[in-house]
Amino acid sequence: MDYGFKISERLWNMPDKGELESHREETFIDDINQKSHIEKELLSHLDGVETVFDGGAGCGRFSILLAKHGCGVTHFDILQPMINKARELAEKESVLERISFVKGALSSLSGKSDTKKPVPIG
Repeated sequence: MDYGFKISERLWNMPDKGELESHREETFIDDINQKSHIEKELLSHLDGVETVFDGGAGCGRFSILLAKHGCGVTHFDILQPMINKARELAEKESVLERISFVKGALSSLSGKSDTKKPVPIG
């Protein structure tokens, strides 16, 4: 197991982490400003885009946003609590059918054979 995966598992893989992270924008002004800017940039570049890979997708803010705008999204995250929360929020927003959830580490996409492989989830 690579070092980044160990850190993620230790610090982020708590059962309530997805729920806590999904509310960060209610509290932290840096998240509000940064994610608002990213959202505007994403939406301004969607012409002709049909599918999107959201790596390190967390609770699904951008996966859900892009799915609402008609994109098919691969939501990719290392942590099950984040994927669970993203799935819950996607269902509430009626875009669950547009999003594929995959659990894995971004480092596993490098082609190295010593890292965990991504696992599609339901």
